[in-house]
Parts: sequence; structure tokens; C-alpha cells
Amino acid sequence: MATYYLQDSAIHSAIALGEEGPRDLWVPDICMPAESDRPIEEYILLGSVPGFEKWEGRRRRERIRQAKILVVNEDYDATLAIRKNDLRRGKGAALNLLINRFWAKSEIHWRKLVTTLIEDGETGLAYDGKAFFATDHEWGDSGAQSNLLTINIADYPAEVHGTAPLPSIEEAAFVMMDIINALLGLVDDKGEPMNEDMQKVLIMTPTSLTGIFRTAATAETFGPGKPNPLNGMVDEIRVAGNPRLTWTTDICGFRADAQNFPFIKQSLDEVEQEYLGLDSEHCKKEKEVLYIVDASRQVAYLDPRVAIKVKMTVS
Repeated sequence: MATYYLQDSAIHSAIALGEEGPRDLWVPDICMPAESDRPIEEYILLGSVPGFEKWEGRRRRERIRQAKILVVNEDYDATLAIRKNDLRRGKGAALNLLINRFWAKSEIHWRKLVTTLIEDGETGLAYDGKAFFATDHEWGDSGAQSNLLTINIADYPAEVHGTAPLPSIEEAAFVMMDIINALLGLVDDKGEPMNEDMQKVLIMTPTSLTGIFRTAATAETFGPGKPNPLNGMVDEIRVAGNPRLTWTTDICGFRADAQNFPFIKQSLDEVEQEYLGLDSEHCKKEKEVLYIVDASRQVAYLDPRVAIKVKMTVS
């Protein structure tokens, strides 16, 4: 009986299909994409431009403040080995699925990196030398301001109360209201509102809280005469469940329509691919083909003034 193998052209087609996905639902909203061509990149976070004030007979010249951020690329790789015998005719569909999943890992890797930044936000340093999530950020004329809130949800005027790990839907709405108000209250280095034109907010939760907060974000009312406090605050509130978060009582919120991003997503060139196929010396020796992916990338903290973390308590 003759033996048939999936040809290299079919494998390359599977690779091309894999490159089309997955579609990331939250990384683009909170990460500034940056291309890199060297091991270390330096970014300049610019302060605000001068605003209008009453003419007093002479020009007021103001220079723009600057803060430096260094981002060091790190190398990552993944290698998929497929036995030659598994390339027999009839396994093409399974191979397509396998390679799709493998390629998806390149994009999913960004979620892993950014989630680590978020989870480490109370210790990882921002441009001002403070932790990214901190109660005492200050730049220029901003005064001390906080993007780290501790909220006793028992204080909310909710008819139904829950616990910190399991708040009521009404309490969840109040938490998101406080996140939005906190974002609106943050100011720039000139002391001017930083997010006054904000209309899109991303709320990130651990999966244990996702359903509660999604329901709270979309509910019109919580009973007769109890409108949702979120009604009309912004145009869009999107709740993203992140299964990589290990929190149980914390959530965070980000402005998702600003030119300032909370994080940098840096790539050194494109993801590199190498395929050692059926005709390769490796396959002849080891009886397997290899699909190799290499990437040099990094993520970093950028601007904490478009991010809020909430630690829920009950006391």
C-alpha cells in the first residue's frame, strides 16, 4: 500500500491561515504599538501644551515637560515538532487546527506579558518613579493624585449587598462609576483634566467577576426608581474578563479612546518563521518536521493617568 504525506505547500497554507488570528479584544485598546530596530528603545512621554490665559501684556513661554522610558527587548521562541507519520493523508484538517493554535500563541503571548504588567502594577515603576498603581503620583503642577482606590463596597446605597469576592450587581455598577469618576478626576502636568473628553472605558476583571460586571454595565435599572448609576456617563463601557488575572477582589479600568496608552507593546521587526519540512536534513534524521517561530518583543508601563485599579473590601 502506498503512503501519502501532506505536502509542504499544504502546511504553508495552514500557517497562512493561522496568521489571520486570533483577534485580540483588549490589548490594542490599552497598548501603544511600537516598532523597534535595536535592543533598547527610548521613549519620551510629553507633558501637556500650554492652555489659553488672559493676555497680560507679555508672552508667557512654557516648555513641554518630558519623561524618559527605556524598553529593553527580550527574545522569545516556540518550536512545533510534527512527526512525519502524522503527516499522512487524512490528517490535514487536524494539522490546520494544530498550526492555527500554534500561531495564535504568538498573539496570545502579548496578553500574557501585559497581564503580568497589570498584576505587578503596585510594585512596577512608572515614569515618575512611583508604582504604576499608586496613591501619590505627581508630575509638574498636577499635585498628588491616586490611580489606586480601596473601596468599601458595603458603603454603597445598594439594596442588595455582597462580598468583596462576590459583590452584588448593583455594587459592581457603583464600583465602575467610581472608576470612571476617578479617571475623569486625574489631571495632567498643568493641572488640567486629563480625561475630560473620555467616552470609552475598558473594565478588566478576573473571570470570577466578569459576569457580574458585564451585567452591571448593561442593566438599565436595578428595580423601580433605581436607575443604573452608569447610565449616560460615557458612550461605551466594555468589560473584558481576563483568565490570567489571579485577583479575587480587585479589578481595573482603562481609558480606551485616548492617544495616551497605559502600556507600550514593542516589537523588534516581525515575527520570524522557519519551516524545516519533509525535504530537510532534520526530517531525514529525526523523522519529524519543525515549525519555528522567533520574536523579540517587550511591554512596559507608559502612562498611569489613564488607568485605575480598585481593591474591593467589606467592613
